[in-house]
Amino acid sequence: MKGYFGIGVEGLSKPLNAGNLFRSAQAFGASFLFTVGASYAERAGRGGGAETPPLEMSRRALRGGGDTSHAPGRVPLYAFPDADAMVLPRGCALVGVELLDEAAGPRHPAVPQRRLDAREAREREPALPGDVTGAVWCPEDRFLDARGYTATVLRAAVLRGMHLMEGVRVTGLEWDGDRVIGVRAADRCWHAGTVINTAGAWAGGIDPRLTHPVYPDHGQIMAVQGPPRGLRHNLSRVGAEGYATPRPDGRVIFGATHELWGYQKKLTADGFAFLAATVDELLPALSDAPVLAIWSGLRPGTPDGLPTVGPDPRVRGGYLWGAGHASSGMQQMPATAQVLADLALQRPPRLPIQQLAIQRYLAT
Repeated sequence: MKGYFGIGVEGLSKPLNAGNLFRSAQAFGASFLFTVGASYAERAGRGGGAETPPLEMSRRALRGGGDTSHAPGRVPLYAFPDADAMVLPRGCALVGVELLDEAAGPRHPAVPQRRLDAREAREREPALPGDVTGAVWCPEDRFLDARGYTATVLRAAVLRGMHLMEGVRVTGLEWDGDRVIGVRAADRCWHAGTVINTAGAWAGGIDPRLTHPVYPDHGQIMAVQGPPRGLRHNLSRVGAEGYATPRPDGRVIFGATHELWGYQKKLTADGFAFLAATVDELLPALSDAPVLAIWSGLRPGTPDGLPTVGPDPRVRGGYLWGAGHASSGMQQMPATAQVLADLALQRPPRLPIQQLAIQRYLAT
């Protein structure tokens, strides 16, 4: 029997954060969830409700907050009034993790950053809420308009001779023994010296001989009218999921939910509640700003959160993976493209990719 794990929280003040944690726990295969002495409002981040039993209160809060996948409906949830009342499976070790004030804030030696007090933070970003006591500023952080960036890259590729076929569904790979020699689509076969699978959330289902545990991670995103003086930086808050990022036309994008319900794109009331709570958390001054658009998409998630880049040992040649980048596809695209170009041209990859190999998912 394989091992198991459960994830829980004690005395958490913000149900939105618990919802985020439990949604992530479900995604990573937790066997159970629990709360200890936790009290939740009936809808996360949107005010209180009538007195409700702890378990039912937890379920309602999570459904209205960060857990847009409704994890307690799919994974057992146990609500304990205090630590003494906790009951764990026989032999299950309890591991505690506490986030201290001095541990808050991102730390990475390759990312320049500077701590700001409240006055400095508001000077750099006037749109910050009044209760901000400090911030971590990353001077090299940037924002990217994904749609505009995609259109620009596509235009550049077409100008360099790329032939784009839109709306053509790939139905499988073309094989010559154990070598991939092309793709099948629209009752035709297109041959190629190297086929690169960059099919996103669909990458694992192109051909039954080359499976991959990539899955669709559904996300809902909202655009609102930004503050009069604009938003100058990307914003996120320690201990809270969600982000705000500006656009040159004055919009502010708030995101994003994470739902695991297959290849279905839809907009939901729970998703809107999460996004509205993110606005309240990051930029409450925009709570009454006009909502300009809401949309959704499918990220290519993976069990370990890493993309898969490189060849596949199940193939003698002619095939490369470039899939599973989750929410970081735009940021990681240039480096991924450089490595894939190296491999396709029979050159050593300019970056190490051992950790990204498909072998980590294959049975030994």
